[in-house]
Amino acid sequence: MIWKSVASLVKYVDISSDELIIVDNFSDQEEVNHLKNLNFETFPFNKIKIVYNPENSGFGRGCNLGFQNSHGAYVVLVNPDTEFSGDVIPELINHMDQKCGMISPAIVDKNGSKVLSPAVDPNPFNLLLFGPGVDRILSRINCKGRWSIFVDLDSQSYPDWVIGAFMMLPRDVFAEVDGFDESFFMYYEEADLCRRIRALGYRILYYPEVSVMHIGGGSCTKIPILSINRRVNSELLYLKKWYGLLVARITLLIGAFVASLKGITKLALGSFSKKLSVEGKSDLYFALFRIKVFCSSFTTSKIRSRTTV
Repeated sequence: MIWKSVASLVKYVDISSDELIIVDNFSDQEEVNHLKNLNFETFPFNKIKIVYNPENSGFGRGCNLGFQNSHGAYVVLVNPDTEFSGDVIPELINHMDQKCGMISPAIVDKNGSKVLSPAVDPNPFNLLLFGPGVDRILSRINCKGRWSIFVDLDSQSYPDWVIGAFMMLPRDVFAEVDGFDESFFMYYEEADLCRRIRALGYRILYYPEVSVMHIGGGSCTKIPILSINRRVNSELLYLKKWYGLLVARITLLIGAFVASLKGITKLALGSFSKKLSVEGKSDLYFALFRIKVFCSSFTTSKIRSRTTV
């Protein structure tokens, strides 16, 4: 997967100055060996560096490690399952101004369809609404507002945040905001980062005139239950950080009830659709983990998070 991403990237870089930092976030030995055997001599980067993280400390920590080993004026953070098909980076740089703290292109799937990337800040209302299929329904009815997650995918805009598949920002901005909050292992870290960037007076720019392809699901399809557990834990962390612990607990409790209702309904209709049956089971897992995390929030002495700006 990383090979395809790098091979597509090197076609559209300035070979005289660009650098590539690959962070291995404690992969299994087979993947490590594959990474070591990649033929980087064929790639025209002035500097390629592989950073091996001795533990899997999460997406944010991996990105921070990459930043610490980089030197460029701009930082481009991409997932290993992202592929380039044009001069995306130079085009984005040309559309950044002094108020732009981060810029992102359109994100497309393997069929070329734009996927939900720009969004409004997560809040108790849209977190309760968000779930399998809900975002698609909201987009069809063009539902916008602070309680929705939908932002127009075809027009240039200044959303609250963009997904972490591709994010480009000035080096000084990433340093000023102190990078990712490493308390988030996975999920919501990019929403938190964008929110702190905006708190410093910068804007997040979504520029859909160019795009990159993102396969998606690489970090969560192997153990989906673990993925749900991590997402719910990050829900608590994010809500506590920005809305307070009481609101976080109430949202988790109501969210468990909503997810259980959706799950039971979808399972009841599962005989008509296998997809509904799978989504129903996922909703019930969300309900269970929200109850679990809700209860654990009373016994956890301290939930680490960086101070909000």
